[in-house]
Amino acid sequence: SKQLDAILILPATAIGFLSVAVLNLNNMRDEASDRKSGKNTLVVKMGIENAKKYHYFLVVGAMVLVLIFAILSDFHFDHQNYQLGFASTDHLILDCYLAIKLVHLLLQR
Repeated sequence: SKQLDAILILPATAIGFLSVAVLNLNNMRDEASDRKSGKNTLVVKMGIENAKKYHYFLVVGAMVLVLIFAILSDFHFDHQNYQLGFASTDHLILDCYLAIKLVHLLLQR
C-alpha cells in the first residue's frame, strides 16, 4: 500500500536529531577557530554554552522520540527482530538515564 504512517515521523526525526547533533558537536569543537576566521556557524552565533544546551536537547530529544515511538507502536522487547541488547523496559529506561547522564557530564567540560 502506498501510504505513509504518521507515527514514522518520530523515529525519522530522532535520526535527524542525532545527525544534527554530530554536526553540532563538530562545530562546538571548532568554535574558537571558526570565530577567529569569521565563520558564522550556529555555535559561533549562539555561544558555546547555548550550543551545549542545544546539543543536550538534540540527544535527549532523540531518545524521547524513540521511547514515544516504542510506546505508541506497541513495541514489545521480546520481538525476535529486536537486536539492540535491551532485555526489558527497565533496562531501556536505565540505559537512557545513563546516556543522559553521560551527555550531561560531557557537556559540563
